Amino acid sequence: MLSILLALFFSSNAHAACGQSNSIDVYILAGQSNAVGKAELSDIPADYQYVTEGGPNKLIWNYKTNKIEPLVLGSNNNLLHDWGGNFGPEAMIGHLREAKDPSPFIFLKYAYCGSSLEDDWNSRKGGFLYLGLIAAAKGMEAALAEQGKTACYKTMFWMQGESDSAGESRRKYATNLENLISDVRGNVHTPNLPVVLGRIHMGGDNRIFDDEQNKVVAKDHYVEVVETNDLPQFSDNLHFTAPGQITLGERFFNASQELSEGLSDGTTTARLKAYPVPYSPRLGDLNLEIEDNLFCATANLSVVDMTGRIIPIFQGKEVFSGSDKFLMSIPNGQLGSLSSGVYILMMTLDNCTVFVKPKNKVVNLKIVLIQ
Repeated sequence: MLSILLALFFSSNAHAACGQSNSIDVYILAGQSNAVGKAELSDIPADYQYVTEGGPNKLIWNYKTNKIEPLVLGSNNNLLHDWGGNFGPEAMIGHLREAKDPSPFIFLKYAYCGSSLEDDWNSRKGGFLYLGLIAAAKGMEAALAEQGKTACYKTMFWMQGESDSAGESRRKYATNLENLISDVRGNVHTPNLPVVLGRIHMGGDNRIFDDEQNKVVAKDHYVEVVETNDLPQFSDNLHFTAPGQITLGERFFNASQELSEGLSDGTTTARLKAYPVPYSPRLGDLNLEIEDNLFCATANLSVVDMTGRIIPIFQGKEVFSGSDKFLMSIPNGQLGSLSSGVYILMMTLDNCTVFVKPKNKVVNLKIVLIQ
Protein backbone atom coordinates (compact mmCIF):
# COMPACT_ATOMS: atom_id res chain seq x y z
CA MET A 1 0.00 0.00 0.00
CA LEU A 2 1.24 3.45 -0.91
CA SER A 3 -0.18 5.99 1.52
CA ILE A 4 0.36 9.69 0.96
CA LEU A 5 -0.48 12.50 3.35
CA LEU A 6 -1.00 15.71 1.42
CA ALA A 7 0.01 18.88 3.21
CA LEU A 8 -1.14 21.96 1.33
CA PHE A 9 0.60 25.19 2.30
CA PHE A 10 -0.41 28.68 1.25
CA SER A 11 2.70 30.81 1.27
CA SER A 12 2.59 34.05 3.24
CA ASN A 13 3.33 37.25 1.38
CA ALA A 14 3.59 39.49 4.42
CA HIS A 15 6.73 41.38 5.37
CA ALA A 16 9.17 39.05 7.10
CA ALA A 17 9.29 41.38 10.12
CA CYS A 18 5.54 41.29 10.72
CA GLY A 19 4.45 39.24 13.68
CA GLN A 20 7.81 39.38 15.42
CA SER A 21 7.94 40.63 18.99
CA ASN A 22 10.17 43.55 18.02
CA SER A 23 8.18 44.69 14.96
CA ILE A 24 6.08 47.84 14.80
CA ASP A 25 3.33 48.53 12.27
CA VAL A 26 3.91 51.28 9.71
CA TYR A 27 1.28 53.01 7.57
CA ILE A 28 2.39 55.03 4.54
CA LEU A 29 0.25 58.02 3.57
CA ALA A 30 1.29 59.70 0.33
CA GLY A 31 -0.04 61.81 -2.51
CA GLN A 32 -0.96 65.44 -3.05
CA SER A 33 -3.18 68.03 -1.37
CA ASN A 34 -5.99 65.81 -0.10
CA ALA A 35 -3.36 63.52 1.39
CA VAL A 36 -1.79 66.57 3.02
CA GLY A 37 -5.21 67.77 4.17
CA LYS A 38 -6.49 71.32 4.02
CA ALA A 39 -9.07 70.71 6.75
CA GLU A 40 -8.58 72.76 9.89
CA LEU A 41 -8.59 71.32 13.39
CA SER A 42 -10.96 74.07 14.50
CA ASP A 43 -13.59 72.78 12.05
CA ILE A 44 -13.74 69.25 13.46
CA PRO A 45 -17.32 68.64 14.62
CA ALA A 46 -17.80 68.27 18.37
CA ASP A 47 -18.82 64.63 17.98
CA TYR A 48 -15.43 63.85 16.38
CA GLN A 49 -13.05 65.70 18.66
CA TYR A 50 -11.69 62.35 19.79
CA VAL A 51 -9.68 62.07 16.55
CA THR A 52 -7.38 64.83 17.84
CA GLU A 53 -6.36 62.85 20.90
CA GLY A 54 -2.76 61.78 20.93
CA GLY A 55 -0.99 59.09 22.87
CA PRO A 56 2.35 57.37 23.32
CA ASN A 57 1.51 54.65 20.81
CA LYS A 58 0.22 56.83 17.96
CA LEU A 59 3.49 57.82 16.31
CA ILE A 60 4.89 59.52 13.22
CA TRP A 61 8.29 59.51 11.58
CA ASN A 62 9.66 63.06 11.59
CA TYR A 63 12.16 63.04 8.73
CA LYS A 64 13.24 66.58 9.57
CA THR A 65 14.38 65.75 13.10
CA ASN A 66 15.10 62.08 12.30
CA LYS A 67 13.00 61.01 15.24
CA ILE A 68 9.99 58.82 15.85
CA GLU A 69 7.59 61.12 17.70
CA PRO A 70 4.03 61.04 19.08
CA LEU A 71 1.65 62.22 16.38
CA VAL A 72 0.43 65.77 17.05
CA LEU A 73 -2.14 66.97 14.52
CA GLY A 74 -1.40 70.46 13.29
CA SER A 75 2.22 70.17 14.37
CA ASN A 76 4.24 67.28 12.96
CA ASN A 77 1.70 65.62 10.67
CA ASN A 78 2.52 67.78 7.63
CA LEU A 79 6.24 68.24 7.17
CA LEU A 80 6.45 68.81 3.42
CA HIS A 81 3.54 71.17 2.92
CA ASP A 82 2.15 72.69 6.11
CA TRP A 83 -0.86 74.97 5.82
CA GLY A 84 -0.77 75.40 9.60
CA GLY A 85 -3.18 73.66 11.95
CA ASN A 86 -4.41 71.29 9.27
CA PHE A 87 -4.89 67.55 9.05
CA GLY A 88 -5.59 64.79 6.55
CA PRO A 89 -6.83 61.19 6.61
CA GLU A 90 -4.30 60.28 9.34
CA ALA A 91 -6.62 61.70 12.02
CA MET A 92 -9.34 59.06 11.66
CA ILE A 93 -6.98 56.31 10.48
CA GLY A 94 -4.96 56.77 13.65
CA HIS A 95 -8.02 56.75 15.88
CA LEU A 96 -9.48 53.59 14.34
CA ARG A 97 -6.14 51.78 14.37
CA GLU A 98 -5.61 52.62 18.05
CA ALA A 99 -9.16 51.55 18.91
CA LYS A 100 -8.66 48.21 17.17
CA ASP A 101 -5.14 47.57 18.38
CA PRO A 102 -3.53 49.63 21.15
CA SER A 103 -0.01 48.53 20.24
CA PRO A 104 2.39 51.19 18.86
CA PHE A 105 2.24 52.13 15.18
CA ILE A 106 3.93 54.71 12.99
CA PHE A 107 2.70 56.98 10.22
CA LEU A 108 5.12 57.63 7.39
CA LYS A 109 3.40 60.60 5.79
CA TYR A 110 4.94 62.06 2.66
CA ALA A 111 2.56 64.28 0.71
CA TYR A 112 2.91 67.47 -1.30
CA CYS A 113 0.29 69.73 -2.81
CA GLY A 114 0.00 69.93 -6.58
CA SER A 115 2.35 67.00 -7.17
CA SER A 116 2.00 64.73 -10.19
CA LEU A 117 2.58 61.03 -10.65
CA GLU A 118 3.87 61.63 -14.18
CA ASP A 119 6.81 63.64 -12.87
CA ASP A 120 7.16 64.19 -9.11
CA TRP A 121 6.19 60.67 -7.99
CA ASN A 122 7.42 58.82 -11.09
CA SER A 123 9.61 56.03 -9.76
CA ARG A 124 11.08 55.24 -13.17
CA LYS A 125 12.09 58.87 -13.83
CA GLY A 126 13.62 59.46 -10.41
CA GLY A 127 10.79 61.73 -9.28
CA PHE A 128 11.94 63.77 -6.29
CA LEU A 129 8.93 62.88 -4.13
CA TYR A 130 9.32 59.16 -4.79
CA LEU A 131 13.01 59.35 -3.90
CA GLY A 132 12.14 61.40 -0.82
CA LEU A 133 9.59 58.83 0.34
CA ILE A 134 12.07 55.97 0.02
CA ALA A 135 14.75 57.99 1.80
CA ALA A 136 12.29 58.72 4.62
CA ALA A 137 11.44 55.02 4.89
CA LYS A 138 15.10 54.05 5.10
CA GLY A 139 15.74 56.73 7.71
CA MET A 140 12.86 55.44 9.82
CA GLU A 141 14.04 51.85 9.48
CA ALA A 142 17.52 52.90 10.64
CA ALA A 143 16.04 54.67 13.66
CA LEU A 144 14.01 51.58 14.53
CA ALA A 145 17.07 49.37 14.16
CA GLU A 146 18.88 51.48 16.74
CA GLN A 147 16.05 50.62 19.12
CA GLY A 148 16.25 46.94 18.24
CA LYS A 149 13.00 47.10 16.28
CA THR A 150 11.89 46.42 12.72
CA ALA A 151 9.23 47.98 10.49
CA CYS A 152 6.16 45.97 9.52
CA TYR A 153 4.59 47.83 6.61
CA LYS A 154 0.82 47.36 6.78
CA THR A 155 -0.72 49.61 4.11
CA MET A 156 0.06 52.42 1.71
CA PHE A 157 -2.73 55.01 1.42
CA TRP A 158 -2.54 56.90 -1.88
CA MET A 159 -4.62 60.06 -2.36
CA GLN A 160 -3.36 61.59 -5.58
CA GLY A 161 -4.31 62.21 -9.18
CA GLU A 162 -5.77 65.67 -9.58
CA SER A 163 -2.57 66.83 -11.29
CA ASP A 164 -2.73 63.87 -13.69
CA SER A 165 -6.47 63.84 -14.38
CA ALA A 166 -6.27 65.95 -17.56
CA GLY A 167 -4.13 65.78 -20.65
CA GLU A 168 -2.14 62.83 -21.90
CA SER A 169 -0.69 61.98 -18.49
CA ARG A 170 -4.05 60.55 -17.39
CA ARG A 171 -3.80 57.87 -20.07
CA LYS A 172 -0.49 56.73 -18.56
CA TYR A 173 -1.71 56.85 -14.99
CA ALA A 174 -2.27 53.10 -14.60
CA THR A 175 1.22 52.24 -15.82
CA ASN A 176 2.84 54.93 -13.70
CA LEU A 177 0.90 53.85 -10.61
CA GLU A 178 1.70 50.18 -11.14
CA ASN A 179 5.38 51.09 -11.36
CA LEU A 180 5.20 53.21 -8.22
CA ILE A 181 3.46 50.48 -6.22
CA SER A 182 5.91 47.84 -7.42
CA ASP A 183 8.95 49.98 -6.62
CA VAL A 184 7.69 51.02 -3.18
CA ARG A 185 6.93 47.39 -2.32
CA GLY A 186 10.40 46.38 -3.42
CA ASN A 187 12.12 49.08 -1.39
CA VAL A 188 10.21 48.28 1.80
CA HIS A 189 10.57 44.52 1.21
CA THR A 190 6.84 43.86 1.31
CA PRO A 191 5.95 42.22 -2.02
CA ASN A 192 2.20 42.37 -1.52
CA LEU A 193 1.89 45.55 0.51
CA PRO A 194 -1.81 46.48 0.49
CA VAL A 195 -2.50 49.79 -1.26
CA VAL A 196 -5.70 51.80 -0.88
CA LEU A 197 -6.47 54.48 -3.47
CA GLY A 198 -8.90 57.39 -3.25
CA ARG A 199 -11.10 58.29 -6.19
CA ILE A 200 -10.32 61.58 -7.92
CA HIS A 201 -13.18 63.88 -8.94
CA MET A 202 -12.35 67.09 -10.78
CA GLY A 203 -15.76 67.76 -12.29
CA GLY A 204 -16.81 66.83 -15.78
CA ASP A 205 -16.14 63.44 -17.31
CA ASN A 206 -13.84 61.36 -15.08
CA ARG A 207 -14.32 58.07 -16.89
CA ILE A 208 -10.86 57.95 -18.45
CA PHE A 209 -9.14 58.55 -15.14
CA ASP A 210 -11.48 56.19 -13.28
CA ASP A 211 -10.67 53.52 -15.86
CA GLU A 212 -6.96 54.00 -15.21
CA GLN A 213 -7.46 53.45 -11.48
CA ASN A 214 -9.74 50.49 -12.18
CA LYS A 215 -7.05 48.85 -14.32
CA VAL A 216 -4.67 48.83 -11.36
CA VAL A 217 -7.31 47.44 -8.98
CA ALA A 218 -8.34 44.74 -11.46
CA LYS A 219 -4.77 43.52 -11.99
CA ASP A 220 -3.59 43.65 -8.39
CA HIS A 221 -5.50 41.76 -5.71
CA TYR A 222 -3.73 43.82 -3.05
CA VAL A 223 -5.07 47.17 -4.26
CA GLU A 224 -8.47 48.68 -3.50
CA VAL A 225 -10.09 52.04 -4.25
CA VAL A 226 -12.54 53.98 -2.08
CA GLU A 227 -15.18 56.44 -3.27
CA THR A 228 -14.77 60.15 -2.51
CA ASN A 229 -17.41 61.74 -4.72
CA ASP A 230 -19.82 62.26 -1.81
CA LEU A 231 -17.28 63.82 0.58
CA PRO A 232 -17.92 67.47 1.47
CA GLN A 233 -15.49 69.95 -0.08
CA PHE A 234 -14.53 73.57 0.33
CA SER A 235 -15.82 76.12 -2.16
CA ASP A 236 -12.89 75.27 -4.45
CA ASN A 237 -14.65 71.97 -5.23
CA LEU A 238 -11.35 70.23 -4.73
CA HIS A 239 -10.25 69.94 -1.11
CA PHE A 240 -12.11 67.97 1.53
CA THR A 241 -13.45 69.72 4.61
CA ALA A 242 -12.89 68.41 8.12
CA PRO A 243 -15.92 66.06 7.96
CA GLY A 244 -14.73 64.96 4.52
CA GLN A 245 -11.25 64.11 5.75
CA ILE A 246 -12.68 62.21 8.72
CA THR A 247 -14.86 60.10 6.42
CA LEU A 248 -11.98 59.56 4.00
CA GLY A 249 -9.81 58.29 6.86
CA GLU A 250 -12.58 55.91 7.92
CA ARG A 251 -12.94 54.52 4.41
CA PHE A 252 -9.20 54.20 4.01
CA PHE A 253 -8.87 52.27 7.26
CA ASN A 254 -11.79 49.94 6.57
CA ALA A 255 -10.42 49.09 3.11
CA SER A 256 -7.00 48.52 4.64
CA GLN A 257 -8.48 46.09 7.15
CA GLU A 258 -10.21 44.10 4.43
CA LEU A 259 -6.96 43.74 2.52
CA SER A 260 -4.64 43.08 5.47
CA GLU A 261 -6.97 40.64 7.22
CA GLY A 262 -7.06 38.64 4.03
CA LEU A 263 -3.27 38.54 4.05
CA SER A 264 -2.89 37.36 7.62
CA ASP A 265 -5.80 35.45 9.07
CA GLY A 266 -8.60 35.13 6.56
CA THR A 267 -10.67 32.02 6.93
CA THR A 268 -11.37 29.67 4.09
CA THR A 269 -11.52 25.94 3.63
CA ALA A 270 -9.87 24.36 0.63
CA ARG A 271 -11.18 21.05 -0.66
CA LEU A 272 -9.04 18.61 -2.57
CA LYS A 273 -10.18 15.77 -4.77
CA ALA A 274 -7.85 13.09 -6.09
CA TYR A 275 -8.71 10.66 -8.84
CA PRO A 276 -8.66 7.94 -9.96
CA VAL A 277 -9.30 6.42 -6.52
CA PRO A 278 -8.04 3.92 -5.51
CA TYR A 279 -4.88 4.96 -7.28
CA SER A 280 -2.14 2.91 -8.81
CA PRO A 281 0.64 4.35 -10.99
CA ARG A 282 -0.41 1.78 -13.58
CA LEU A 283 -3.65 3.76 -14.02
CA GLY A 284 -1.83 6.83 -15.30
CA ASP A 285 -1.34 10.24 -13.72
CA LEU A 286 -2.74 11.17 -10.31
CA ASN A 287 -5.09 14.10 -10.85
CA LEU A 288 -5.62 16.70 -8.15
CA GLU A 289 -8.51 19.15 -8.07
CA ILE A 290 -8.44 22.01 -5.57
CA GLU A 291 -11.63 23.97 -5.02
CA ASP A 292 -13.13 26.99 -3.22
CA ASN A 293 -12.21 30.03 -5.27
CA LEU A 294 -8.48 29.77 -4.79
CA PHE A 295 -6.60 32.01 -7.21
CA CYS A 296 -2.93 31.08 -7.18
CA ALA A 297 -0.04 32.00 -9.42
CA THR A 298 2.35 29.06 -9.10
CA ALA A 299 2.65 25.72 -7.32
CA ASN A 300 5.62 23.74 -6.01
CA LEU A 301 5.26 20.03 -5.30
CA SER A 302 7.57 17.57 -3.56
CA VAL A 303 7.29 14.11 -2.04
CA VAL A 304 8.97 13.48 1.32
CA ASP A 305 9.56 9.99 2.63
CA MET A 306 9.70 9.05 6.30
CA THR A 307 13.48 9.52 6.40
CA GLY A 308 13.09 13.16 5.36
CA ARG A 309 14.33 12.64 1.82
CA ILE A 310 12.76 15.23 -0.51
CA ILE A 311 11.85 14.22 -4.06
CA PRO A 312 10.86 17.25 -6.20
CA ILE A 313 7.92 16.73 -8.55
CA PHE A 314 7.69 20.21 -10.03
CA GLN A 315 8.67 23.74 -9.09
CA GLY A 316 7.10 27.05 -10.09
CA LYS A 317 4.37 25.44 -12.14
CA GLU A 318 1.76 27.95 -13.28
CA VAL A 319 -1.74 27.08 -12.21
CA PHE A 320 -4.96 28.16 -13.81
CA SER A 321 -6.35 31.41 -12.37
CA GLY A 322 -9.78 32.90 -12.68
CA SER A 323 -11.94 29.94 -11.74
CA ASP A 324 -13.36 28.40 -8.59
CA LYS A 325 -11.09 25.38 -9.01
CA PHE A 326 -7.99 24.29 -10.82
CA LEU A 327 -6.52 20.99 -11.89
CA MET A 328 -3.03 19.56 -11.94
CA SER A 329 -1.52 16.14 -12.43
CA ILE A 330 1.33 14.22 -10.86
CA PRO A 331 3.07 12.15 -13.58
CA ASN A 332 2.63 8.45 -12.87
CA GLY A 333 6.27 7.80 -13.67
CA GLN A 334 7.42 9.88 -10.73
CA LEU A 335 5.13 8.19 -8.20
CA GLY A 336 5.57 4.80 -9.78
CA SER A 337 9.24 4.78 -8.78
CA LEU A 338 8.35 4.96 -5.09
CA SER A 339 8.34 1.82 -3.01
CA SER A 340 5.36 1.00 -0.81
CA GLY A 341 5.18 3.08 2.33
CA VAL A 342 3.95 6.34 3.81
CA TYR A 343 4.88 9.65 2.18
CA ILE A 344 4.18 13.32 2.62
CA LEU A 345 3.13 15.15 -0.51
CA MET A 346 3.98 18.82 0.08
CA MET A 347 2.40 21.42 -2.13
CA THR A 348 3.09 25.15 -1.80
CA LEU A 349 0.71 27.47 -3.61
CA ASP A 350 2.18 30.93 -4.05
CA ASN A 351 0.41 34.29 -4.29
CA CYS A 352 -2.99 32.86 -3.49
CA THR A 353 -6.19 34.81 -3.14
CA VAL A 354 -9.73 33.88 -2.26
CA PHE A 355 -12.79 35.64 -3.63
CA VAL A 356 -10.46 38.08 -5.40
CA LYS A 357 -8.91 39.41 -2.16
CA PRO A 358 -5.77 37.94 -0.58
CA LYS A 359 -5.96 34.95 1.71
CA ASN A 360 -3.07 32.92 3.05
CA LYS A 361 -3.79 29.94 5.26
CA VAL A 362 -2.26 26.58 6.03
CA VAL A 363 -4.64 23.75 5.24
CA ASN A 364 -3.89 20.09 5.92
CA LEU A 365 -5.58 17.51 3.74
CA LYS A 366 -5.24 13.73 3.81
CA ILE A 367 -5.62 11.31 0.95
CA VAL A 368 -4.85 7.60 0.88
CA LEU A 369 -3.56 6.07 -2.31
CA ILE A 370 -3.42 2.33 -2.83
CA GLN A 371 -0.82 0.69 -4.98
